[in-house]
Amino acid sequence: MKKITSICLTIFLGVNIVSAYAARGEQLAILSEDFSAFTEGTESTPAESELSTGNAMIPMEFTHGIQWKGRGIHQAGGVCAVLSYDDYTYGETQGWIQTPYTDVRLDDGNFILRFRARSIAQTKDSLILYLQDQYSNNYYTSEKCTITDQWQTIEVSFQHNFGMGSRLAYVQIGAYNDSWLIDDIEIIQDVYDICSPHAISPKDVTFEHFTARWDAVWSATSYLTSAYYYADEEKTHRVYIAENIETTECECQVTGMEKGKTYFFTVKAKNDKYTSVESNEVQVYVPIRTMPVPELADPTDITDTGYTARWYPVERAMGYAVRHFLKHTARSDEEYTLVHEDLETITEGTFEWPGYFYDYDLNKYSKVPGWGVNMGCTVKGMIGIDNYYRDFEEGKITSPEFDLSRNDGKYTVQLNVYAIHAGDTVYVDSYCEGEKEHREYLMKTVGEHSFSVDFTNGSAQTHFTVTFSGTDKMFIDDIFVKQILRAGESYTSALASFEVEGIDNTSYTFTDLTGSESDEYLYSVASWSYSLDEEGIWGPNVYSEYSEPQIVRLSSSIENVDGIDSDKVYAHNGILYVGVARDALVRIYTIEGKLILSRQITIGKHELDLPIHGFYLVYINDHCYKVSL
Repeated sequence: MKKITSICLTIFLGVNIVSAYAARGEQLAILSEDFSAFTEGTESTPAESELSTGNAMIPMEFTHGIQWKGRGIHQAGGVCAVLSYDDYTYGETQGWIQTPYTDVRLDDGNFILRFRARSIAQTKDSLILYLQDQYSNNYYTSEKCTITDQWQTIEVSFQHNFGMGSRLAYVQIGAYNDSWLIDDIEIIQDVYDICSPHAISPKDVTFEHFTARWDAVWSATSYLTSAYYYADEEKTHRVYIAENIETTECECQVTGMEKGKTYFFTVKAKNDKYTSVESNEVQVYVPIRTMPVPELADPTDITDTGYTARWYPVERAMGYAVRHFLKHTARSDEEYTLVHEDLETITEGTFEWPGYFYDYDLNKYSKVPGWGVNMGCTVKGMIGIDNYYRDFEEGKITSPEFDLSRNDGKYTVQLNVYAIHAGDTVYVDSYCEGEKEHREYLMKTVGEHSFSVDFTNGSAQTHFTVTFSGTDKMFIDDIFVKQILRAGESYTSALASFEVEGIDNTSYTFTDLTGSESDEYLYSVASWSYSLDEEGIWGPNVYSEYSEPQIVRLSSSIENVDGIDSDKVYAHNGILYVGVARDALVRIYTIEGKLILSRQITIGKHELDLPIHGFYLVYINDHCYKVSL
């Protein structure tokens, strides 16, 4: 209820006023707000607390569920008071109010902003009105009008050129000098049609269904959704899986999709008088947020020096990540090299002009991921650490966490290094559950040094660091980690970690491998792709989990004792394979001469399980072969 009779005053602003319109339809308010929820305070004494906060949002429960913005916004007994507020940067600042984003596409973007206003403290003041849109960083046009201490109705004409920006426009209003009141705001347009909705990216998208979504149209009572794919590359023939499905909501679930087809959807707005044209067309993208684990295939081309790892293609993969391991099982007590980083893939730099190293890890160059680098530099085949800024940050290499719990925690680190200055000391520190062991090595001369240091604090999670005493640089050529393995103990070391590109790039051949009956190779594969959201925007890579490792035993070398090569004998993964061109008697002896198998076999290839790894003599009739598993 308004206590003051309004004085109707049409302010001539912009290019049009209401009377100048040649209306094609009805003059209707497409947005209105009467501030009836602003119940506290009075016009002369507005409520003390500000409704809007630092983010300038007016709580929507006060504006009929529509988002208005402003600062210095106070309740004033059924009207809105716009007062000054304390700005963090500029101090006391004049308040302002901003209309919601409003679709003004009808009538070529022409609309009238109508409202009632008056000044609180002055007999005369000026309002400035800025027309902006959702994407503008500055206003398109501005208009100015005068208010007094008496209520008056003001109408301001605008035209929003939405072709150059967003279809959603808003007007921001503020006073030049002092506090003021505003009420009964309306945006009025010549309504002769209904705007088409603005379709947005769908949600809940799978290969079978999706939920189409769109922004509401103010005059719509329902919406018609259509979904389809194109039967031709020119996109002239639509095949509908849903056509004009009616709903009163701003979303609609669509089913019946088939994998392998690209789908689109559009929507129309509808009321008792009008049905809009189609909205913008939206392509349906099935998002990529996770990737399936690849299924491994049997390896092929297995020899005594290499093999080909294989896996099956993963749908939508852009490539694969491969990890390669060596599992060594000690036959008797032995000192075994658990890790050897040779850094041969570093190609930049010389001792006179070291290469820059901007990374914080060695993952691009190491066999085992997780090596940390602080203040790094490079020489071909070496990683350097630089102590030029040692007082602030020293050069350091930090190892990954290793399981060094075997051999009562005793292990050895061997380093091959290059000294730039004689007299520098290398520090190697081993860390385990807060316990530190410190070792030193003095480099008495310039040039290459190779040394080992022993530690006793190995555990299931142990790492070590390498630093040095000098103020220049030091370079590391090789890093070895060694430990005693007792008979029967195994250790799996990482040999390589790399990525390949292409969905059909589903194999990799490993060469120049060495092995014995104590060694097994393993490989594990993950799929990867760029991530993809429902808007069709590519993002960072996503990876699957790695597959369970595939175990590969290199083919053992076969020694044909009597030189006859008409039959075939070879071993792989603990299985002896015997191929004969005729029926034959097969006898297998241990190297000590104990007969463990005697069998008559027919023409063809046969698999024979042997109880343990080792050397065997295989007789096919009278021909003898020596084989190791």
